[in-house]
Amino acid sequence: MKTTILISAIALLVSTMSLNAKNGVTLSNISKDEAGTKKEYIKVDKDQKPISKTYYFYDNEGNMLERVVSVWNSEKGWQERAKYEYQYTAGKNIAYTYTKWDNKNDSWGDEVYFAANIDSESQESLASK
Repeated sequence: MKTTILISAIALLVSTMSLNAKNGVTLSNISKDEAGTKKEYIKVDKDQKPISKTYYFYDNEGNMLERVVSVWNSEKGWQERAKYEYQYTAGKNIAYTYTKWDNKNDSWGDEVYFAANIDSESQESLASK
């Protein structure tokens, strides 16, 4: 049930992003090295001013390990907002955590806002917070 809700939320987010594409474009930078693949997508408005940036890191098997979302602040530059981290077990279960940026300490917060353990074959949530 929780997996269905999560997938529905992601689908809504993707369709919302598609509707907003008329207001700007997304620039991409993809690089690969011995550690894995890094993908960076920067959304800019119609005047080419940055809006948001999403960074992805994949291991050499194509498993996503990290996703970081940042927003542009014209006074401070890129400011991190959210970090998603993924870990994969030998049985291909996925452990996933979501952390917010702590502006007061200028670092990732200690509190994990969401954590889930998902069976990759059945797509069922084994545990979540």
